[in-house]
Amino acid sequence: MGRLAAKKIWVPLVGVAACVALSACGSSGGPSGATAATTKGTGSLKGGGKQIVLFSQTRATPYFVHFDATAVAEARRLGYNLRIIETPDVDQTTQDGLVRQFLASGDKPAAFLWWPTNSKASAVSARLLSQVAPVFQADQSVSSDSRPYITAFIGANEVTVGEQAGKLLMQLRDQVKAAGVKLHDPRGNLLILNFPPGYQAGIDRDVGFRQATASAPFNVLYEDYGNYYAPQPAYQDATQVVPKYRSTVDF
Repeated sequence: MGRLAAKKIWVPLVGVAACVALSACGSSGGPSGATAATTKGTGSLKGGGKQIVLFSQTRATPYFVHFDATAVAEARRLGYNLRIIETPDVDQTTQDGLVRQFLASGDKPAAFLWWPTNSKASAVSARLLSQVAPVFQADQSVSSDSRPYITAFIGANEVTVGEQAGKLLMQLRDQVKAAGVKLHDPRGNLLILNFPPGYQAGIDRDVGFRQATASAPFNVLYEDYGNYYAPQPAYQDATQVVPKYRSTVDF
């Protein structure tokens, strides 16, 4: 997962600290009329032992292992205690259940770092969290439904990531054609191995890829939505899918 380097996690955590120092920085709540948290800040970037809760994704992914570890270290440097709640199966329903379990505990952290599985489907959870503390969303695009409840965003633009992948693949197609390679289809037969269904980064990258290649599209043989987020599950899924297209795939 070639996203924002894990060492850059200091940006959202310093942002969390700054926001807590000033105020909760919350926005208005949802249709029920409930409002986001509006507690008074301390005026200091020092955490003083306060807790930040990170709703993360599966640590079967090497990226999240580094992301979470670096977030813990940076929170400690700022004087905060970072609690990580992992979504083990890259599923928004599971994550929503974890949010409700946390809220039922009655804990009141200083802020939330929020990495939803699906931006649109997570809007209700974002609203509920914002009623307790400021919500800082990481990486996944912020949907219009969630925007009123998100204090700030840090991460890559996944649509742009997809666009760049499309441009690079078109360049590769031109290069192999110029080298005299005969493709199975003049457009190039393409097999796409994507994230699990509903995972926002996969949705956004797919949009960017298709936008970039719209003027000279590939012939998409199949797009598999599987566990392509970590080496072992990706290998297991690929060994089931790739052989089916071995004789016809170009890219």
